[in-house]
Amino acid sequence: MKHRSHAAEWMDDLEMEGEQLRSTLKTLAKINARLGGDAVSLQGVKKLIKNSTSKTGLHLIDLGCGEGSQLRHLANYSRRHELNWQFTGVDANAACIAFAQERSVDYPEITYLKADVFEWNMPKCDIVLATLFMHHFDDEQIMHMIEKANAEVTLGWVVNDLHRSPIAYGLFWALGLFIRNEMIMHDGLLSIKKGFKKEELEHMSNSLKMQSTISWNWAYRYLWLLRK
Repeated sequence: MKHRSHAAEWMDDLEMEGEQLRSTLKTLAKINARLGGDAVSLQGVKKLIKNSTSKTGLHLIDLGCGEGSQLRHLANYSRRHELNWQFTGVDANAACIAFAQERSVDYPEITYLKADVFEWNMPKCDIVLATLFMHHFDDEQIMHMIEKANAEVTLGWVVNDLHRSPIAYGLFWALGLFIRNEMIMHDGLLSIKKGFKKEELEHMSNSLKMQSTISWNWAYRYLWLLRK
């Protein structure tokens, strides 16, 4: 695992739809929540806004939102603390957007948008979230995406993604003994191969010339914060 893999995942098929996709998205959301992924992203948001003059009325955009579980988790936090945050979930797959809308009918503060992240024809926001999203792209694409969007972002980015590690690979393979979903196993193992080493994130940070902090979190996640 010296170098990142750039092989395509099954979920990279933006025309995918149907019950298999819906079942996979629901199972992935459960796995992410149980392994602490939602908590890591929320932790990143709280760190990013710690010194902000106002923590209310923020607009957060979630890239690769899937079925929207990350946004609902953040919306629940916002409601509990009366923060009045607004959210936009972005995905390039129309079926994902439709499913997220169905699952978020009780969350009027969340809007969903089918869009190309490289065009960035999206509303202005305070924070961009990218949870298990950046590993789908090579380093140049990631930097291009961030640089193109930065004029529309006031505070910064919360990137929650995988640590490329043989241990993480072995643990996920063992977890597969309890997961009866071929797509999740195929894409999950490949995703770890497409994940990051800390020095790779540091190299991109230096090229972007943004304030950056990188911290390791269970389960083999890096929380990469980029401040404007």
